Amino acid sequence: SLGLPAELVLAGQTPNYHYTFLYNHVGFYFGTHPEELAEVRISSDNDWYRYHGALEIGTTLSDFLAGYSPDRIIEDQEIDWDLRDTLFKKRKGRPGLHYINLSQEKLRIFFRDDVIVSMYFY
Repeated sequence: SLGLPAELVLAGQTPNYHYTFLYNHVGFYFGTHPEELAEVRISSDNDWYRYHGALEIGTTLSDFLAGYSPDRIIEDQEIDWDLRDTLFKKRKGRPGLHYINLSQEKLRIFFRDDVIVSMYFY
């Protein structure tokens, strides 16, 4: 048992709410079906987890691209949440702010200042 979460985040309105239990830098995200875990979210400083021994919080965009090839790269636009395996680079024209959903791995990655800051497993 993990005990009580350090933080509980609620969003939305009943009945379409969602919530996240945060334990240090790991979040367990439940969407609009509260009985089903939707994602496990890893963010902020953590030195205990590496995806496939390579990707971790702090991995640079260039190191990420050395191991993964997105199907396409879209620059200076907001995320289209329906597109998979597409790197959204410089989201909204902001340098260093990127996002990709790796559909085969069921992993969403968020970058800030050209480094991974969050990994969401679904």
